[in-house]
Amino acid sequence: PAKLGRKAVSVNVSDIGAMGGRPLFVLLSVGMPHGFDESWFRAFALGLSSACQEYGCLLIGGDTVASPQGLNFCLTVIGEAEADRVVYRSGARPGDTVWVSGPLGCAAAGLELLHRGIVDHEVFAPLYEQHLNPRARVELGVRLAEGGLVHAMMDLSDGLATDLAHLCKRSGV
Repeated sequence: PAKLGRKAVSVNVSDIGAMGGRPLFVLLSVGMPHGFDESWFRAFALGLSSACQEYGCLLIGGDTVASPQGLNFCLTVIGEAEADRVVYRSGARPGDTVWVSGPLGCAAAGLELLHRGIVDHEVFAPLYEQHLNPRARVELGVRLAEGGLVHAMMDLSDGLATDLAHLCKRSGV
């Protein structure tokens, strides 16, 4: 549950960082079933709080409702960047090259291993960790935006092929 709380923040903060922005505020809406496990939710909240501290953002509100279907979460991150430093995916230009900030496929491999029931193998620990506890590269996004050499950026959470197609479509390149 703590890693899920961290992941909920990290994957949303990543979208802010991928535009050259800094995360400021988090809104969390939670649907909880009757008799929910309080210790599970406490651990989730600690993970969420830990990630907010790491990324320098503040949980400022949201909503809590009853949910007979089980736990449901909706998390929104609000960030900021100087208007002339926001880097949109639509900014790609002919001749630009594509770069990534880390190895690709590790989180997908970790998820696949977990789906196949291949768990607790120490050799695969980095793959499990990439899936369960991803890290947003906010500082890198901010530095790239400040440097002015990058025309387009985006988070690759859907995979390189899918997200590159989005960037190409939005930029017309």
